[in-house]
Amino acid sequence: MAVATLERVKAKPTLDALLKRHEIQIVRANHLMAAELPEPVFTVPGIVTPGLTVLAGRPKLGKSWLAFGLADAVARGGYAMGKIKVDPGPVLYLALEDTHRRLQSRLNMMLLTGDASRDLSMATEWPPLDQGGLELIEAWIQSELGARMVIIDTWAKVRPERKRDQNVYEGDYAAASPLKKLGDRHGVAIVIVHHTRKMEAADWLDSVSGSTGLTGAADNILVLTRKRGETDATLGVTGRDIEETEKALRFDKHTGMWELLGEAADFRRTEARQEILDALEENESLTRSDLVEMTGKSKQAVSNLLSKLVKEGRITAAGSTHRRRYTVSKCLTEDNDDESEAYLDTSHYREPCLSVQPEDLDTWTPHNLKPVSNAKSLVSNAKSQVRHLDTDFSSPQPLPPGMKPGQRNGGQS
Repeated sequence: MAVATLERVKAKPTLDALLKRHEIQIVRANHLMAAELPEPVFTVPGIVTPGLTVLAGRPKLGKSWLAFGLADAVARGGYAMGKIKVDPGPVLYLALEDTHRRLQSRLNMMLLTGDASRDLSMATEWPPLDQGGLELIEAWIQSELGARMVIIDTWAKVRPERKRDQNVYEGDYAAASPLKKLGDRHGVAIVIVHHTRKMEAADWLDSVSGSTGLTGAADNILVLTRKRGETDATLGVTGRDIEETEKALRFDKHTGMWELLGEAADFRRTEARQEILDALEENESLTRSDLVEMTGKSKQAVSNLLSKLVKEGRITAAGSTHRRRYTVSKCLTEDNDDESEAYLDTSHYREPCLSVQPEDLDTWTPHNLKPVSNAKSLVSNAKSQVRHLDTDFSSPQPLPPGMKPGQRNGGQS
């Protein structure tokens, strides 16, 4: 008699078991909304968060100085780039293209009379990530209570080799992802210093060398741009928890420190405006063509700046469109008195004036005038204001309301 045997069917692992095996957590939307989650803790506020950050720039333009300065500031709990307050904590700086002598020289320049921080640890050699380098970084993080940052200078020194079955994107993403996971797991900022492409890119984010796999894996991307031989630079910043912006920086070759100047757009605008005003201060009056030649800016850029400065009352314009000449305003209006020290020589006393400009005369009415403190009444000063404007009246212009023929141009018909 044949005896039938039943094969024992293997039980499939449960969802919970599979999630645990792969270290994955699924959360329901209603539970997520009810949870009280802490705000992101910035390592360098507005610049670097825990996770993975890519700092890229052309060779020999100062990105290692910037990375080293960030490392020292975080280790001390001082001010990153001289302006951004950071909380202190241990930092590991992997200077894989330097020597101990060069690191000592950099510290001497940066510290001046200060003492070196015991929370800044450095190494000049490190194995690639897939040959024990990643394990070593995690061991350091676990050995340092409150570790805050790891900087790898440069990425090429520890990057794993791309596998044969991987395309460039897959290889870059797979190489960088373990560092991001490590940073996320321990709440530590990991910064890799990298190069930008030789070819210029319309978008600074596209200038990072390699495929988008690297930038796709990173939480933050920083791109340092500087014209060789100049001390001013732009730092493009973007990230998952960071608002995209461009910062203006200046390099101090005596200390090796980068100084944050502010938003790049504001700095460029202020710098261009000041260049125009300086040129006008040094000369009695200039035309637009003169300023184009002196500043090296385009006609359109100079025209836009002049228009804004005239509107603000910082300069005055006289003459026809093609022969118009510009001079620094000799009087104060509500628009230019608050920032006059930044643009005008305050050693020369300037009386309050009414903010009416020559090109505004065709639409001029008493309601256009903006009185300022200590200015006399509009009615009594309107005619005097018009008489003293250095305006070309060679072509017929409508009379302002209330003014009789023969009273124009100082009372001369």
